[in-house]
Amino acid sequence: MTHEHPHVDDGVPPGITPSSLTPWLLGHLDGVELRPPLRYTSVAGGHSCLTYVVTDADGRRAVLRRPPLGHALATAHDVVREHRIISALAETGVPVAPALAVCTDTEVNGAPFFVMDHVDGVVLHVLDDVATLLPDV
Repeated sequence: MTHEHPHVDDGVPPGITPSSLTPWLLGHLDGVELRPPLRYTSVAGGHSCLTYVVTDADGRRAVLRRPPLGHALATAHDVVREHRIISALAETGVPVAPALAVCTDTEVNGAPFFVMDHVDGVVLHVLDDVATLLPDV
């Protein structure tokens, strides 16, 4: 699901700084080569950190997660910790999207962020969504 931001004239959602973020993404993703131009789309429905789909010229997608805009408690929106957890889970057989990179330099995009590979699937927004995926027992 995507969410449009009509108040942004250049089509870039709030929380994304393409002038510094795009060059960083083009040079730092582990094993993934994106081809410019990159398009950024916010994913609606999150309750905490902001999530964006990054799409390159060939249609390849990655997912970027960053803390919410404005004042946020570092411990409540610790995307670096989230990256470490996802990276650790990948070694266990738990199905998670591969973590591609993490950036703690706030000059790149205004806050720390991490990038993971895009995996097609269902976004679970509420507990009832989870129930629809469980096998009947």
